[in-house]
Amino acid sequence: MKTKIKIFLLALSGILLNCKEAKPVNPIYNTAWAGVANIPTAQNIVLKFSGDDIDVMLKDKIVEQMKFKVSNDTLHIEKTMGGSPCPVKSKGVYRYIIEGDQLSLKYVSDECDSRQYNMTVSNFKKVAFED
Repeated sequence: MKTKIKIFLLALSGILLNCKEAKPVNPIYNTAWAGVANIPTAQNIVLKFSGDDIDVMLKDKIVEQMKFKVSNDTLHIEKTMGGSPCPVKSKGVYRYIIEGDQLSLKYVSDECDSRQYNMTVSNFKKVAFED
């Protein structure tokens, strides 16, 4: 009986340790942010982060799509489709900061010059995320 209790307690402590080591969900996942981009003139857009995709929405229509990964405060993106001058598969790296309901992106590197300007031209305000 004592052996079974020890095994149970050992297993329980292992489970609890794993729970403490679990990484918190990143605050950018499943969110949407409204801001301005020059495409080619200033337009109100929404960046919608869903799964591992970013949909760039203009008037409820996807005009650009990218894959993204997050590492700490760094956003890695890669274009998968869209009408911007950036070639498909072009990659970029940005630092992101979320303060309250504001998202700002800071250029680190990007293979597409026009995207680096559009991603950092304004702060984005959090809006309702819709599936």
